Order: sequence, then C-alpha cells, then structure tokens
Amino acid sequence: MREHPNKLRSVFMGTPDFAARSLEELIKKGMAPDLVFSQPSRRSGRGMLSQAPPVVDLALAHEIPVEQPQKASSEEAVKVLKEVNPDIIIVVAYGELLKKEVLDIPAYGCINLHASLLPKYRGAAPIPWSIMMGETVTGVTTFFLDEGMDSGRMLLQEKIEIKSDDTSLSLTEKLADLGARVLVKSIQIIEKGDYKGIEQYNKEVTFAPKIRKEHGCINWNDTAEQIVRHVRAMFPWPGTFSIWRTKRDLLF
Repeated sequence: MREHPNKLRSVFMGTPDFAARSLEELIKKGMAPDLVFSQPSRRSGRGMLSQAPPVVDLALAHEIPVEQPQKASSEEAVKVLKEVNPDIIIVVAYGELLKKEVLDIPAYGCINLHASLLPKYRGAAPIPWSIMMGETVTGVTTFFLDEGMDSGRMLLQEKIEIKSDDTSLSLTEKLADLGARVLVKSIQIIEKGDYKGIEQYNKEVTFAPKIRKEHGCINWNDTAEQIVRHVRAMFPWPGTFSIWRTKRDLLF
C-alpha cells in the first residue's frame, strides 16, 4: 500500500440532486475530486431532449472531468479509473452496484453515503420506506463498499428526526444536507489514516427495495395513520392513487 497522502486523490460517483449536494460540499471544502462518474444522460420532457444529471452539470461548471459510462464495471470504464489511480472512490446515489474489479482499484477503498441508519433500510429507497414504516428517526451512514448491498464496514452515522409532516421530498432535502457534512467528516478521518470502520450488526438488517409505480396504490384496509404515511412516503413520486371498479384515480 502506498504511503498515505495529505490530500486523497479521488473519483466521485453520483447522479441525482442528492449526490450533487455532496459534491458541492466537497468542492467548497477544497476536496474536489479528480474525476466524476455519473449515469448517462437521459431523454425527458415533451421534446425528449437529452438532459444531463445534476452531478454532471455541477462538475462541468467547476471544470471537473466527467465520464458517463453505461456500466462502471465495463472494460473501458475500469481502464479510465485505473489511469486516474484514485486513493478513494466516493459513491453517493450513483445508481449501480459496483463490482469487485472497481472496488479493488482505490488504495483506501470505496466509501458510500447511504440515507439510513444502517443496517436498517439497505437498498435503493431508504427514505420513502422509513416514512412508510412509521420510523420517527432516520439518518445517514458512511461505510466502505463491499460486494454486498450496503453491507460494508460503517464509518460514521448521524441521526435526524422524521417529523409528522415530512414527505420523501422534504426528508430527502434534509438528509442531503446532513449527508454532505457527514461525508466530508468521513473523508477527513480517512485522510488522517483512521479508516478501519466497524462491522454492521446483521441481525438488525432490513431492506428498502426500489419504489415502483404500483407502490402508490392505497390499501383502504389500512389504518388512517398508515394511509397518511403512505401518502407522505410516495410524494413526490410516484404519488398515491386508488382503483374503483377498474378506474384509476390519482389522489396526491
């Protein structure tokens, strides 16, 4: 292993606004990455124009090189990462599970920011599921990626209250701000050489699978409290709806 540098050479992997908030904080703190990976631009809107992810727009505005491979584990993408030779890869809502050939590249590992108090709510959608399940407290966790899903050694956690009027939108904004600060602290810890982390307690594991449109359907057999949580959890996407005699009615 190479001697620990004063400033880590890094690659940032992220895609949506949640990730852009972390990238913005890194830039502010003088910890801008040497390269940014993001998901490919998608066509959207009435004109189906190609729209770059928020992370890409932010990186280019700060003249940080950007790559948007179809797969981070592709031969070409791995070659690019090896040429950068990062000390660390920072992952925030990238949208892809990284394979071993990527995880093995950085000398000090791949660190991920996750929007839950691991080991609870591993997976793609921890924020809506924490609301749906009636949690009153959530938070963020930084941890070292391994080949499992959100199962690596944890570095830092910080908690935040889920208020009775929080929606997935409002809670995402709060956790994005909190997560950006915790991520900076985590990288500073790694820069000092204290980056072993602690194992997750597997008996407490729960999962938060990707939200799909069908998750928005209200079950009127649920209690009033459960229905309110459902509406809050599904806002702004996919929204909630009800079906009456095969007709679909959008509620919120």
